[in-house]
Amino acid sequence: MSSEYKKGIFLALGAYILWGILPIYWRLIDEIGAFEILALRIIFSVIFMIFVLIIGKNQRNAFF
Repeated sequence: MSSEYKKGIFLALGAYILWGILPIYWRLIDEIGAFEILALRIIFSVIFMIFVLIIGKNQRNAFF
């Protein structure tokens, strides 16, 4: 099998699994308000971007 075919099978399987898990996820966060979800997404995005910038800065210095 080609690598593209394997990748397609893997992505299709992942989509199928997510399709089954997402209803459970939505039920779990049903009690949380929209503002709290938005606030957590902003906070975690900032933390993630700080991490990406630190890694990127270290990688850039290694190549130049």
